[in-house]
Amino acid sequence: MSKKVYLVDSIEGMELGFMKQKKAVAWILLWTLFIHLFSLPVQARDQDELVRVALFIDTGKGYRGTVPVITVESQQAFKLMGDKDTPIYQGKALESFRVSPDAAYLLIRETAQLIDAQRITQQLSQSKITCEIIIRGDRFQVVSGPYLNLETMETAKRQIEQSIAFIPVVKGTYRLDIGKFANLTEALAKATELAGKGLEAQAVIPMDSSLGYRVWIGNEETKQSLIPLKEKLKTLVAADTIQETSLTSPYVLVRESAYSPETIYHFYFSPNTTMQAQPSQAEGTLKIMEREGRVYRGNMEFSVYNQAFSLINELPLEHYLYSVVGSEMGYQGWPMEALKAQAILARTRVIGGGKKYGIAHLSDTVYDQAYYGVSKESPDTRKAVSETANLIVQYHGKPIETLYYSNAGGQTAEGAEVWGNNLPYIATVESMDELPEQAASKWYWIGIEDGQYGFVRSDYISPLQEKNPAGFDYGKVNTQGLNFRSGPSTAYHTVLNRLDQGEKVAILAEVAEDNAYSWSRGPYTAEQIRQMLELGTTVTTLEVSQRGPSGRVVEMKANGTTISVKNPDAYRSLFNLSLGSLRSTLFDVVETGGYTILGANGAKIKRQVQEPLSVLTGAQKQPEAMEGATHLAIGKDHQANVLTKDYQYRFVGRGFGHGMGLSQYGAKMMAVEGYDYTQILSHYYQGILIEPY
Repeated sequence: MSKKVYLVDSIEGMELGFMKQKKAVAWILLWTLFIHLFSLPVQARDQDELVRVALFIDTGKGYRGTVPVITVESQQAFKLMGDKDTPIYQGKALESFRVSPDAAYLLIRETAQLIDAQRITQQLSQSKITCEIIIRGDRFQVVSGPYLNLETMETAKRQIEQSIAFIPVVKGTYRLDIGKFANLTEALAKATELAGKGLEAQAVIPMDSSLGYRVWIGNEETKQSLIPLKEKLKTLVAADTIQETSLTSPYVLVRESAYSPETIYHFYFSPNTTMQAQPSQAEGTLKIMEREGRVYRGNMEFSVYNQAFSLINELPLEHYLYSVVGSEMGYQGWPMEALKAQAILARTRVIGGGKKYGIAHLSDTVYDQAYYGVSKESPDTRKAVSETANLIVQYHGKPIETLYYSNAGGQTAEGAEVWGNNLPYIATVESMDELPEQAASKWYWIGIEDGQYGFVRSDYISPLQEKNPAGFDYGKVNTQGLNFRSGPSTAYHTVLNRLDQGEKVAILAEVAEDNAYSWSRGPYTAEQIRQMLELGTTVTTLEVSQRGPSGRVVEMKANGTTISVKNPDAYRSLFNLSLGSLRSTLFDVVETGGYTILGANGAKIKRQVQEPLSVLTGAQKQPEAMEGATHLAIGKDHQANVLTKDYQYRFVGRGFGHGMGLSQYGAKMMAVEGYDYTQILSHYYQGILIEPY
């Protein structure tokens, strides 16, 4: 395969005469030959190479989330395949089914009335306990699980006992086999017949020809429990057909699940093997209900990994990228050159990362790169992928670490500012990131009569043609029950009060709603900061004590002592009070419990509002003591600031993400300005080559 090499740092923007152009072409040919002879590029691979994405997995190195049951809805006809590519079940379009590993589970309650079983599941769901209804002849069993881990099962058992008055019964995998049947239909019919006689019977599908279709009786916790079960079974079937089950051959056990408003199959595969669901059509898709009902291309592989139930989506790499580009950057309205840059970076991450999770290359979350299925595809994302096919970003012949994020806040970060170590191809550069702020809704910072200050949406305030004594415009609330918040957003700021229609307020400033470029958090009380930092004393000072080259926080101090973190980026998650982490480390700390007095000869004196505060105006002969918990201070530029009697701290920042590498909003603006994807990538990564892998 020939290589397409872009010298992205070398000749961009040069205006060459005819002779200079000839020299440049010759130089490019020599450089290309050098790259071919001496670089060590990644070996070229088939464009249909498969990527394996973990939708559910326990990595063993950090929890990514698992569930006991996965519910699938086929969008077209499908088949279930065993680990030896053996078809074990043929399904039809729009058929739903469930999958779990065969393991111990909890029987919560058995009842003859479906409505009783539904009532119990509803009650348990309110306590966030997942369960389902298994049909046994004319009976209904409310079950939870299965559980591959004994500790997890014991925890669930205690939760169920606390939630309802029933004590769950542990069900295991010791069973009796009553013989071989011609097909699944016959095995299911026999299981239903025996279930009607009070036995826990289930059909079994072989994963290879040695086992054959079977019917297994019982779900006993111990082998000893099979003795009385066998005696009962002898009165219903020929004694010479009864034997203990063999779990050495791979199998799939089938039960019926009440999946309103229909009955569906629940397939339990032997945990020492794998099972795949494959759409019959090449472009077929499968919907995963436990993954927010997302629809995915490719096959779904079910297995047990690290003693947990895992689900791997396996599909061609380029098809995977169709969704990643839209999930990470935007599938509608984003310029093509930005989408192409994102496609190349996403491809580079897969090629350079190997199988990060043992059985999967990467997960579907932002821990790796977001992948939300076909709903995030569009003609634009597919075009961006196809027109950059096989291209990746390399530095000295190896795929780069493709670091990217939403918004740099105007300046990207060096590695030492984020995780403590630099990368040779990443430096701090300017980034055109203001688009989110320009598009954001406007809010007013206002003051109300009782001395409170907060934020409301600007369209709910009608400005008046009058000003207050401090020179700020008055406005009138034009809706009933207007929420008055601690900051300019509904997602991250609490409601302080509700304002009545017609209420008069002072408009202190107009600000943008929290967005990917500019944001705020807080104010937090001194006690809340103490809890976040796990300190034993009250926080009286919180300050940024050191910044990196891009202006990001690399060191902070509380009460004059450095706050210890594993790396500077950890400050984002450190200041987190249920409403999410700080969006970046490009922030300032605004302390409302203090103020600075400018004295003679430029001297600055810092005071706390807790100390007595008196003010002398031009009309007074004696200073007047200030009363109340909050005060409004106005600077010489007529900018207002709130002073609080108690220590409070607000974080005011820019950017969204760690800040290293490509800013997605910056790439968007560069594309709008006419830059192509090679220029975008070379701006955010220095000394790179873009070439096929």
